[in-house]
Amino acid sequence: MDGENGSSPLFEVRDATVVRDGHIILRIDEFVIREGEHLAILGPNGAGKSTLIGLLTRDVLPIWADPYPVRFQGETRIEAARARRLLGVVSSTSQETIRVHLPVREVVLGGLCGTLGLPPHVEGNILPSHQSAARDAMRAAGIAELGERDMATLSTGEARRALIARALVNDPSVLVLDEPCAGLDPSAAWHLRDTMRDLARGGRTIVLVTHHV
Repeated sequence: MDGENGSSPLFEVRDATVVRDGHIILRIDEFVIREGEHLAILGPNGAGKSTLIGLLTRDVLPIWADPYPVRFQGETRIEAARARRLLGVVSSTSQETIRVHLPVREVVLGGLCGTLGLPPHVEGNILPSHQSAARDAMRAAGIAELGERDMATLSTGEARRALIARALVNDPSVLVLDEPCAGLDPSAAWHLRDTMRDLARGGRTIVLVTHHV
């Protein structure tokens, strides 16, 4: 189904209900993300913003319905590799999981296979094109010079940018930024917002999830 701007939906959530412990925690009549759009999902803590993102990442499943409530480029199921090319998610809460002693470059490359760093069976199969994609992603995130730094030594702002680069390495159609400035000092938050503007100007679909007006 084509939208008013002539582009087909990348994601569609229609008539979706999410239940937890017997209680409805989220109900969505219609939510659509199209290529080239920039959206802000605004709401207080507990409003269901993270649950909505979970529907897109398939970490949260809605009550079954026919037709199925969540579609990815018109399909109800997609392979994991295709999902990573379609959607990149950066969350401030995921930052705690990457406090590891690995080079930033390796953490970014791990985004290609959805892992933390590179598994042994993958490390020997990294191609020059993959290395180039990692360099481009780090450059876009503003950390081109940090590739060999130990991830555990980065500041909070630098680590947040590394997460962005990890999401960008797959060149996703949609970049979801879930409370991207949480925990950052004013300077780091300003620079991160500037990076977000550059990514948006580059034509990438940006979805900003926040409780800050």
